[in-house]
Formats: sequence, structure tokens, C-alpha cells
Amino acid sequence: MNHKLIIHHDNGDFIERKNLSSFIKEIDSNNFIQIHKSFVINKNFIKEIKAKELILKDYTILPIGRNFKKSI
Repeated sequence: MNHKLIIHHDNGDFIERKNLSSFIKEIDSNNFIQIHKSFVINKNFIKEIKAKELILKDYTILPIGRNFKKSI
């Protein structure tokens, strides 16, 4: 999305103008993992992991990129 990140948080959604790799370096936390070229998630919000998708506790379904399967 042209270096536009949408961060979903308990306090609402926030928009950042940076690329995802920069954001990952900034958070530098073991609680976050990248599951797809477009998604980084907090591990504490995972409900279920399937072969090609991940389900969050709020029942949001996100795809798992094949390049990221080993890191999950």
C-alpha cells in the first residue's frame, strides 16, 4: 500500500508512513511474527494455525505466506 501501514490496536487503528521491514526492526519484539509479506501479528492474539491460514482470537482469518511457514 505504498509504504502505508495500518496498525490495529486495542485503542484503535493507526496509520504509519513506512515500509514493513522498518516497522519490524523498530518493534524488535519476540511477541511479533511476520506471517505474510503484508502481515505482522502479535503471537498473543493467535487462536489457531492451519496449513495456509491463521485465525486470530477475534476470528479474523489471515493468509500464511509460503516463505513464512517455517517461522510460525
